[in-house]
Amino acid sequence: MRGFISGLLASVCVSTMALAQTPSAPAASPQGDTYASIAKLPDWSGAFEPILGKVPGRPANGKPMFTPAWKPKIAKIDAIHASGGDVPSRVYHCIPSGVPGGMVAPTRLYETVFAPGLVLWLVQNNDNRRFYTDGRTHPADPGSSYFGHSIGHWESDTLVVDTVGLDPGNEFLYGIPGGHNMHLVERFHLTNPTTLAVDSVLEAPQALTEPFRYTHLFKRGTWKIGEEVCTQNNRDVASTGFQQFDSTPPPPGLLHK
Repeated sequence: MRGFISGLLASVCVSTMALAQTPSAPAASPQGDTYASIAKLPDWSGAFEPILGKVPGRPANGKPMFTPAWKPKIAKIDAIHASGGDVPSRVYHCIPSGVPGGMVAPTRLYETVFAPGLVLWLVQNNDNRRFYTDGRTHPADPGSSYFGHSIGHWESDTLVVDTVGLDPGNEFLYGIPGGHNMHLVERFHLTNPTTLAVDSVLEAPQALTEPFRYTHLFKRGTWKIGEEVCTQNNRDVASTGFQQFDSTPPPPGLLHK
């Protein structure tokens, strides 16, 4: 299990893009609103696996700037890392990782499906996301959910996705929740025929003093997505790292709010 933990975070690097609300799409860019328009979009076929970093629970490059209220949480995680322990996380309790932290996991594959006005980001463990590209805006009250409400548009070969309405317990680093009012802007694009990059900017006012800029990388392969299910109440409680059943309720704050 510790090996699983150490690889769970994606390889990320610093992005220089500016934080902004999703800008209007250039009129010349195909928007995937019809099947004829979809045919003009870039080829994202096949399954992608994440390119992982080497540092457990931390980005490969860049450094999030934490608020004073969040620094004790980081210190606690640092101490667990230093002792060789397992970092507590929602995933130990079969609670979805959500967004943004669930974007990359070493045991998962990802693929996309284009439909008129919609892009589906499909995940091996069914933590799927829907990016609405039909011109709608966010609802006045998007609520709070694991995957939030996502709208997007195409800028040439780049899909720009704006996500709000994220559950405050969603982790953006392994074991570290983002708090209330998270806002994520992602730019999906191919850097070469086999590499998909997702340049991201995260606002998390409770956790971060400034926007956190990073990039997830995915490698295209010939894999087929299989079935992965996290059994309800199958919690990791053993010091060996093996998952064992435990009827004790998860700690407060881990459950969906």
